[in-house]
Parts: sequence; structure tokens; C-alpha cells
Amino acid sequence: MAEDTIHYFRIEARELLAGLSEGVLGLEKGRPEDLARLLRYAHTLKGAARVVGQNDIGALAHAFEEALDAGTAGMPASPPRIRELLARLDVIAEHVSALFPVPGPATGGAPGGGPVDTVRVELREMDALLSAVHVVGARLAGLKRPIEELEGAQRRVQSIEAKVRTHPARAWTRGELNAHVRLLLDELSETLERCRNDLTDARERSEGELFLLHDRAQRMRLLPAGVLFSALDRAARDAAAELGKSVSFAATGDDVRVGSHVLDLVKEALLHAVRNAVAHGIEAPRVRATLGKPEEGQIRVSVERRAEGVVVCCSDDGAGLDVAEIGRAAARRGLLDPTEIQSLTLDRAVAILAGGGVSTRERADLVAGRGIGLNAVSVAVARAHGRWTVRSEPGVGATVEIRVPLTLTSLLALEVRVGTREVWIPAEAVKRTAHVLPSAVVRTEGHAAILEEGAAVPLISLPVLLAPSGPPPLPAAPRERSLSGAERGEPVVIVEAEGRRVAVRVDALVGLRTILMHPLPAGLEDIPLVSGTTLDAEGHPELVLDPAGLVRARTPGSGRERLAGPRRPVLVVDDSLTTRLLEQSILETAGYEVHLAVNAEDALLHVRERTYGLVLVDVEMPGMDGFSFVAAVRADPTLAHTACILVTSRSGPADAARGSQVGAAGLIGKDEFDQTEFLALVRRLLG
Repeated sequence: MAEDTIHYFRIEARELLAGLSEGVLGLEKGRPEDLARLLRYAHTLKGAARVVGQNDIGALAHAFEEALDAGTAGMPASPPRIRELLARLDVIAEHVSALFPVPGPATGGAPGGGPVDTVRVELREMDALLSAVHVVGARLAGLKRPIEELEGAQRRVQSIEAKVRTHPARAWTRGELNAHVRLLLDELSETLERCRNDLTDARERSEGELFLLHDRAQRMRLLPAGVLFSALDRAARDAAAELGKSVSFAATGDDVRVGSHVLDLVKEALLHAVRNAVAHGIEAPRVRATLGKPEEGQIRVSVERRAEGVVVCCSDDGAGLDVAEIGRAAARRGLLDPTEIQSLTLDRAVAILAGGGVSTRERADLVAGRGIGLNAVSVAVARAHGRWTVRSEPGVGATVEIRVPLTLTSLLALEVRVGTREVWIPAEAVKRTAHVLPSAVVRTEGHAAILEEGAAVPLISLPVLLAPSGPPPLPAAPRERSLSGAERGEPVVIVEAEGRRVAVRVDALVGLRTILMHPLPAGLEDIPLVSGTTLDAEGHPELVLDPAGLVRARTPGSGRERLAGPRRPVLVVDDSLTTRLLEQSILETAGYEVHLAVNAEDALLHVRERTYGLVLVDVEMPGMDGFSFVAAVRADPTLAHTACILVTSRSGPADAARGSQVGAAGLIGKDEFDQTEFLALVRRLLG
């Protein structure tokens, strides 16, 4: 119990420290109304610490409370008083960090340190979750009656069976036997009909409730991006105070909810970006005054969720990057030939800074001068498997843009049906839906298009793009058939991304719902049209489409390469359902017929029943591994002609050698997956 108490105290202390830091910065910005909240937080922290025996933290909180009450009540907070209060919070933060199993550095105004591995949940979200649990429980309880009826029907069957066995058939008259059978059949028919209706209704309702239950439970893992802003504000303030500059901090996107580990990685990169902006971007007040700028520099942070992930920007209104000065600093360190300084581009200058060790400061201080600012940003973004860019305009300012793939996010999406699949399109990219008659389709520049707001919008077919060799599309859902196809037309989704629009034909429009999107597995992030996956009620992955990929897509005959003529299918073997589905998507998009197997044993049954042109097999699977599967195929004279490619996260020289030894036609590493090379190898082997 003691350990649990400390566990909850750590969570509360971290939140209280963040609120205290934000409140002190509010006092500095002239918000005296924050004083009452600060006193309340400090008092709460003191009491909570003493309850769990953390008397050192309790004493420090009490001292902070006394300093706050004596030094700021009824008067503006002076700079020395603000520095004292923030220093006291830093000491408390160090003590709180020491309570975490893996202490994290309490740096950059991040009181409490440590990764965000535990979060609090709002009561309304918990109430919604509990309500959904109760509804599902009631649905399950409702199954009791049809189950009892089925048990009664079973007993009646057993009763008739017992009579027949006890009394030989010759003891029964034909009329008696027929009467018993008719009675039994009538009763069973009525019982089974009632049970079927009840169970069908219960299943459909439970599926809907389970969707909501799953969604609400997953949302509890998400945090608003606003939890970052207090630490970033503090980092900007401390850097400006150290350098004698005046800076204001503003942030937007505080309500964007993403996974806690994404926030941790983004926070690390942003702390360095903010400090770098203050140190190298924002000019000294007297310089800004001579330039006609406000003496107070502006640091702006925005967080935005897009289909491909989280996009975070840190902008300033300072001097921008001095490319020539960066070139001279690099030349002094022997990283650039002096003759190249004049032709140095912004991108190359940023690359030099990202490499580390180059600074335009002649002397290092507590904030800058060691050439680690953008290098630290680069390292942090790389750990998050993200990308970053820098935009700069001399005298106007600079922007560091960071794009990080999501580990988990909730978003509103439109569900559409494509053949037998359910796929999702982010609702923020959907301009509208429509039903288009054949007469409304026009030809422009050799492509199909429809007229949208007076402009020709390209028309593409999602069934063709996703499953060109798969089964024919399913008929539209019943509600889609309220009018005949000729009267209603085909369902189309107008999607907008990157400033362009495309009309996407689908088989059916299902509806809008908030979903939880998971990222693509490592090495498969660049699959065309796909930005992530979500799970259906049974835990099977469904594709979330990338709007930017849709606007860039082309159907057969307009640039996309397709294979022609008869060809043997491809068998994909992997114990991961997500990986099977995604490899299938790549191959089907390229025009191949694809079959799936869940393990090597299942794959052997497939290849012995049908001829395959190629087998893609995972190496590490339960039971028979990929090496053993390839060896078994090669040892069978009837299968020896079948080409096999090993797909593995272990792509070292030893694995490549073993793959060659057992007769594999190639080995593809998941960690260095290149779709172009992958498809080129498939085409070469299939002819």
C-alpha cells in the first residue's frame, strides 16, 4: 500500500509543480490574480507530502508558501522575487524527480522530470467509460433468457431421445411418433427463432457499445499538448533572463491530444528549439528598437495534428539564420572550405549546425555557444522517428518545424467500404460526400473528373487503387439502395490536401466516428495512401488513408504502373496481422493477387494446394521459422520452383548467409524497408 501511495503522490506532485511554475510566470507577466491559486497549490503539495512521509518536500513546499505569501501579497512581483520563487520550485522538482523509478532530469522548467507514463483522467471521461461498461454488462445479462430457452430446447430433445431409446420403435405407433416429432419441431422452431432474434440484436448492440468502450478507454491514454507549454514558457523566460533579453511566449494547439511518449520526445526537441530561438534569433532590446521592432521578442509554438502525425512549429520574430556567419564558423572548425562560404545555402547551413560543434557565438554561456542547439533538436527528433526543417528570412525570423509520427491519436474519420474492407478517411480532409451520376463524369486531360465549385476535380477509384485484383465490390449497404443506382449515382468523397482536391469513388459511405489511429510498423511508414491503422471490434486492423496520398494517386492508364497478363499469386506469411495486411496493401496496390497465411505450417498447406509465383515469409514466427519453411519448400520437388523472399527485422550478414544457404531468393530487412526496391525485386522474380 505504501508503494501505491507514493505512486499517486508522484503524479499529484508533478501536476502541482507544473501549476506552480505556470502561476509564478503569470505573476511575472502581471497577473496578480494567480497568487491565490499559487497559495492553494503550495498548501496542497505541502499536505500531500506530509501524508506520505515526504517531510523534506513538505518543508520545502511550506517555505515556498511562506516566501510567496510574504513577498508578493498585495504588490507586483519583483524580478528578484520571481527568480527566488522559481529557484525554490527547481529544488522541490529535484526532490520529486528522485522519487521516480527512473529519474529524469528536471531541466528547462520541467518540474517533476521523468517520462509521462501515468496520467490523470477527467471524471467525465471516467463516467462515460463506466456508463459504457454498465451498458455492455446489461447487454450480456440480456443473453440469459435466450440461453435458458436453448437449454430448455436441449432438455426436450433429450427427453424425446430417452423415450425412443427406452421404448423400442415397435412399441410406438406411427401416429404417436409423428405427433411427438411434430410437437418437438414446432417448439424448437419457435425457440430457435426467438433466440436468433435476441442474440442477433444483442450482438449488434454490444458491438456498438464495445466500439465506444474501446474508444473511451484508448482516449484515456492521450494527453493534451498544452501540458508542454508551461515548461516551454519557463525555458524561454530563463534563457531571456540569462541573456538580458525581453521575450513573450505564446502557444496554440493546447487541446490537441496525443500519446504521452510522443509528448516527451517533442518536449525535448522543443526545449532546445525555444532556447536556440532566444539565444540566436531574438535580438537585444536596443537592437530591436533601432530596427523598428518591439523591444519584446516573440516566441510562438503551435501544435497541430495532421494525418501523417503531429506537426509542431517553434517560430520567432528575430534576425533569422545568418548563413554567411554559420559558414565562417564552420570554416574556422575545418568543416567547410572558405571558398564555399559565399555559395552556402540555408539547407546546408542547417545541416552543418545539426551535425553539432558549430556555433556563431565566440564565447559560450549558460544558454548557447557550444554548438549543441540544433544538434540536440536533430537527435531528439531522430529518437521520435520524425523529420524537421528550418525556414528563415533575414530580419524577419525563423521557424523550426518538427513532424513526429503518432503512437496513438484520436481523430474524427469517415468510414467507407471498399470491396470487403472498411477503410477510414480523416474527416478534416473531407470537404463533402456526394452521389455522382455517370452523366456528371467528364474527361479532362485524358482523366476522369467531376465538376466541383466550377472546377474540374480528378476522379479516382479507391476500389481499383486498393484492390485491383481482389474480389468484386460488395453491393451498397441497404440504406444506399433506397434509390436505384441510376437515380442515386455512385458514392464519392471529395478530399482536400496540400491545396488540391480529388474525388474518391468508394463502394459505400458508412458514417463518421471518432477512432483511435495507430502508427504503421517500423519500416512500413511510406506505404502509398496509408497513414496508419485503427482496430475493429474484433481487434483486426483497418487502414486509415492519407489524404495527401489520395490527391497524388492515379488510376490505371494515367501514370501508375500496372502489371498486365496472367500471373501467379503471391503468398504473404507473417504471424502479425498488421504486417500481413500492410504487405498485402503494397502488393495489391501494385496489381498483384495476394493470399495470406498466419504461420509457416499454414503456408505449407497453401503452397501444396495451389501454385504461387512468390512467397514472402517472415523469419521469426512461433513454431516453424522462415528459414525452416524455405528449406522445406526447396526439399519438396513439386515446390522447388517457388521463389521465396525472407522478410525480417534481423538482416545482418549471418542471416543473409543463412537465407542464401537454405535457398531464399532474397532477404528484406524491415528496419531498412524500401518499397521501391521491394517491388522491383518482386517484379524481377515474377517475370
